[in-house]
Amino acid sequence: MSARSRLLSPSAWPIAVKLALVLLASSLAPMGVTAALEIRQARAGAEEAELTSLAALAQSTAGRLDQLFDDTLRVVGQIAGEAEVAAFLAAGRDAPAGVRASVERTIANVLRANDDIAEGYLLDARGTCVLSSNAADLGRDYAFREYYREAIHGQGYISEILVGSTTHRPGVYFTRGVAGGDGGIVGVAVIKLSGEIIARMVASVRPATGGAFLVDGWGVIVSGAEPGALYRSLAPLSSAVERLPSFEQRFSAVGVDHIQSLGLDALGQRLAGASASGSAAFATPALGGGARQIAGFAPLSAKRWALVVHRPQADLAAPLARATRRTVANAVLVGALMILVALVLARNIVRPVRRLIGAARAIQRGDFRAARIEVPSEDEIGALAGAFDTMARGLEERERELAIFGRMVSPEVREKLLAGHLELGGETRRAVVLFSDIRGFSSLSEKMDPQAVVALLNEYLTAMVEATAAYNGYVNNFIGDAIVVIFGAPIPQTDAERRAVSAALAMRAALAELNLRRAARGEVPLATGIGIAVGDMVAGQIGSPARMVYTVIGDAVNVAARLEALTKDYPGKTILITRRVADALGAAPEVGALEPLGPHTLKGRLEPVEVFAVGVGREGG
Repeated sequence: MSARSRLLSPSAWPIAVKLALVLLASSLAPMGVTAALEIRQARAGAEEAELTSLAALAQSTAGRLDQLFDDTLRVVGQIAGEAEVAAFLAAGRDAPAGVRASVERTIANVLRANDDIAEGYLLDARGTCVLSSNAADLGRDYAFREYYREAIHGQGYISEILVGSTTHRPGVYFTRGVAGGDGGIVGVAVIKLSGEIIARMVASVRPATGGAFLVDGWGVIVSGAEPGALYRSLAPLSSAVERLPSFEQRFSAVGVDHIQSLGLDALGQRLAGASASGSAAFATPALGGGARQIAGFAPLSAKRWALVVHRPQADLAAPLARATRRTVANAVLVGALMILVALVLARNIVRPVRRLIGAARAIQRGDFRAARIEVPSEDEIGALAGAFDTMARGLEERERELAIFGRMVSPEVREKLLAGHLELGGETRRAVVLFSDIRGFSSLSEKMDPQAVVALLNEYLTAMVEATAAYNGYVNNFIGDAIVVIFGAPIPQTDAERRAVSAALAMRAALAELNLRRAARGEVPLATGIGIAVGDMVAGQIGSPARMVYTVIGDAVNVAARLEALTKDYPGKTILITRRVADALGAAPEVGALEPLGPHTLKGRLEPVEVFAVGVGREGG
């Protein structure tokens, strides 16, 4: 596993890391959940308190605007109620100069008493300005103005913020019809409240951050907003509304041909249906730079307007940031303590575990002595280490016994015995027997001391066994200098004949190499004969329950031994096989040519056996 894979796989993490993470999680998780809930509650509480504060601020300013409007509406009512004003409007151009002068003084006194009033004038019954504090208004026809059309019926009226046609300055027009002596309306009294005072009042609403704006009855921002939001509606307006004459007159004077929407439909709906102060949240690029805003709003009672006070919602996070930092600092401190505790615990746990890992790897390598460990603790890990040490000793003993056992029997027989597949008795099986013997060994051994004979046999038998191993031959027995090798038992082999003959050729080649080494040492060369036969035979455990040996019994064993003896009669032909073996070989180029030697009557058999020589011309001289 690569380092990256180990890093991404929790199962590969060290125990110390896992223990540290568990302790951190168990300590920090409750703290984190509690802190998160507290911060969330604090945030919600702070936002609720701020919304209440903004709504109160909006209500306070809306109350001031209502008071200003009520006062101004009362002033225009006083003017309209003056008898001289009614007489002046009723007389028209025939009004006495003294009456006109008195009315002019009345309007002038009103303007001097209140700096917020930009101008005042009187309209006759046809809407023509007949008297004004601004001479430019005289003679102008204002019958098209909505404030005239509403007031001519005798009612008081407050207009939207309009731009004067002569002053070109914004203002709110307060009007009231003037009743004559007979009760009929003879004209309209008009006072224009300066738009600057309204803008100043809206601008004076200064929360810590943010701002305020005034929304008219159609949801259009008419004062106090950022330049990008002024004269834009909260929600889209219908084309019918924008085509209203009074609507076009209002905004064409400020160069606005179309009211664009800010897309704050929800806020517009809340303001349209608001009967009391409230709060809301919104976000638009034209207000607050696109940051989410929280707002308090309050409707005006004198006019179907609403005042909105807002500030960025993110500003509320500043007071909570300190608490969050304190929480994080506490979490870091607790985490550091938990890591320290984890390291101490991990040291007592991981060290013996690592020893166990090293011992397990030593067993995997077969180094049982290096697998011995001692853990001084008496806890579960100490008990595990003791059990592991006992297991390692048992495995070492078992491996030693298996090694000895493996030298006594072949690996194939050993594995079947250990697996319980071989019992006393046998089974009939078709197998091939290879019998090999050293020529003249008796006379050779007479001239040697016993130790030298054993050394010769060990060197020779080692070379022969290694030669047959590549073809999975089962070395069944060593009979002095003779070797019995079986193919097809105990492991079945479909090509047992080919394996046996190939093994015989390999033995002959190994003998040639051995003779070269013997010649170099000044020793006489060895010559062997090999006989190979195939047939049905009994293969299995022979003996008693107390002492058993795996072997094969059958006619093919005797035939192979007799063929080996027959090689003495055919110098240069050291490998002899039967007809059945030759037929099974077929065309096997690795075997070489087969030379028929005709039928032979072998000792112990009545019927002759047809014999073939293998590998003729490959003897190496």
